[in-house]
Amino acid sequence: MFRLAGRALPRRWPGGTRTTLVLVAGGALVSASLLPDYVHNDAKPAWGGETERPGPPGLQPRADISPEETVQELKAYAWGSNSYKLLGESGTEVWRFPTPASRLSGVALRDVALHETHAVAVDAAGDVYQWGSQLGDAPSCTLKGKAIVRVAISPSNVFALSASGKIYDLSASQPVTLELEESWLSRWTPTFLGGGNSKNELRADGGLTRAEKFISVSAGRDHLLAVTSKGRVFVHPITLNANSHGQLGTRKIRVLDSDPTLSKPSAVQVELVPKIQQDPVANWTRSSRPSDSGDITPPPENRPLAKLLYEIPALKGIGIAQAVANDRSSYALTKENGGVLTWGANEFGQLGLGSTTTLSCVFVPTEIPLSRAFPSGTSVRCTDVAAGGDIAYFTTESVTDPHSTPVIDIFACGMGQYGALGNGLHSQAQGTPVKVKNISGNMTFNEMRGALEAIRPQSFSVSPTGHALLSLSSGRNLLTWGQNSTYQLGNGKRSSIAQPSYVRDFSPVSGAEDDNQGRMALREGRLKVLRDMGGRVYGRNVKVQEWPVAGWNSSVVYWRAHPAT
Repeated sequence: MFRLAGRALPRRWPGGTRTTLVLVAGGALVSASLLPDYVHNDAKPAWGGETERPGPPGLQPRADISPEETVQELKAYAWGSNSYKLLGESGTEVWRFPTPASRLSGVALRDVALHETHAVAVDAAGDVYQWGSQLGDAPSCTLKGKAIVRVAISPSNVFALSASGKIYDLSASQPVTLELEESWLSRWTPTFLGGGNSKNELRADGGLTRAEKFISVSAGRDHLLAVTSKGRVFVHPITLNANSHGQLGTRKIRVLDSDPTLSKPSAVQVELVPKIQQDPVANWTRSSRPSDSGDITPPPENRPLAKLLYEIPALKGIGIAQAVANDRSSYALTKENGGVLTWGANEFGQLGLGSTTTLSCVFVPTEIPLSRAFPSGTSVRCTDVAAGGDIAYFTTESVTDPHSTPVIDIFACGMGQYGALGNGLHSQAQGTPVKVKNISGNMTFNEMRGALEAIRPQSFSVSPTGHALLSLSSGRNLLTWGQNSTYQLGNGKRSSIAQPSYVRDFSPVSGAEDDNQGRMALREGRLKVLRDMGGRVYGRNVKVQEWPVAGWNSSVVYWRAHPAT
């Protein structure tokens, strides 16, 4: 049982209702510094236009928008690296503070993803727009008419998931708009050669069952994970380096043995053997390396990969709710008991298998012992997995007895040299999941229910370069921590932060740091007219909300159409 301590602090929420907020962790009152502060100011921001936000002196905070109010201006914000002008047209290579981002402003979007040199967005109509790399600075439509709802991004590709459950593979540098009309060749090409509705569609090797479709996608550096509505997990090798650390969970794939544009293309089956098995002494020094060890056998070159997804054999029949890929590792959340299975690279302990597991690679999906962090008899299940780069986070729900209030904790493992573990330490390798401070075990008192309830993550985004963005269900304050070399934490400094800290709503005043300055609380409201990026009306009176994305050395908050229409 939780005991209320101290006095209740009344707060006025963006929706206009009045509530009492008490944070409790392990039966004790949490520091009041974690309580959300809201600054109500109806004045327009002091800056103008879609240019970089100026530095000190401080700027006015944004006006709050309640869930039932009409959103008048869809202005996205970004901070961090702008080296490739992915955030906006400003010539400045870094944005030190949250700044209006012209690339994503003016429209409500279904999804956004940013990599190092290219970015992608899905508009209200489900069309895909890309920019950066060889596509140019301005967003250009690269996929139309497929009702895309989500995208996943890798260094070389963009993967788009449609509402009908199809996955399309787009180049990160292809400037041509793909209508993806069905062709005679794609209609009659066998499925195992990538045939189907489009040459850009990824198909399941062996096909899916009746009424089964893909419902999620997640991309790492060289591999893609996809989950179906039946709980099956499929993997696609983006490059021939996709199984360098066993992250595929399978070895046998198909490559085209002839020109795929020919009327009868053929395919051959090959194996992608992890490097550590190809050359077990690859990491030895030259002086101790056996002379007859041989070189690593290269994978087949100059052969395009078949547009196929392969079911992971070890996960058949388990039932997976979520599959997440980081750079060279994979994670799967089970439906039945909320367990997490993991495999792939483990040099920094990013698999979370504990300090006794010293293997640099794990080839078979293995369960993470999350229950070890709790007292005996505690019922623990994982509810969400977030990962990026060499770091992984697990949101858990635990109860000590069937009648107790569930407690929400977030654990982290992996590369914590720049504070991404969120536990106040800078550990280069962390194999045992550790609790993320400040955002674990917090509770709020719900006056309508007259009971305590856990404060849950509302959104969680992890960058491939080592920083995280998280908003909470209570108040939707935006927190960030981790790598900060290019100001991607939005505080105007370049030092990393080893525990979750609030994103400020405006720049700090020159020469003075004030802890009571506005904290960025993500807003939501109603949009009278929903338009796509071409200006066409796609809906009316649609609920929209601000949504955070952690990109490559950058951060973005854009307006998201919710639910995806």
